[in-house]
Formats: sequence, C-alpha cells, structure tokens
Amino acid sequence: MKKITLLLVIIFTVLFSTTSWGEWEPISVSGSGVTLYFDKDRVRKSGKYLYFWELQDYKKPNPYGNLSTTSYVQLDCSIFRFKRLKF
Repeated sequence: MKKITLLLVIIFTVLFSTTSWGEWEPISVSGSGVTLYFDKDRVRKSGKYLYFWELQDYKKPNPYGNLSTTSYVQLDCSIFRFKRLKF
C-alpha cells in the first residue's frame, strides 16, 4: 500500500507541478522520520517507465553512518512498481 501511495504522489507531483529551479521536492515522510525527495527537473520518460533521482534524508545515521542517500529510480507506471538502479 505504501508503494502505491508513493507512486501516486510522484505521478501527481510530476504532472501538476509548477516551474522549479532544480530543487529537491519533498514527497513524503515515513513513520521513522525518513524524508523522501525527488528532483523534478531530472524526471525522464521512456516508454512505460519514468526515471528520476530521489534523495532520502534520515533523522539518525543509517547502519552505514549516512544521514542521506541518493538513488536513480525506474518507475513502472503500468504495474505500480519501482526499482532503484543506482545508489
């Protein structure tokens, strides 16, 4: 259910967004306090897929000591699935 909600938020944010100057747009905040952003200036569509960069900000360092991570994501809009391609 969380993946579907995240997917819908991303799609509606991309479709109904205003002009941006390359800033990270917040998508959601998890129960554990992880804030998720995406770079709407770098969203690309290829066939049934959307590709975008996401940023995760953590309240506390993750097990590797990071306070944030970025990932390149492939989003399959036809079946509501995503895959992280680069970390």
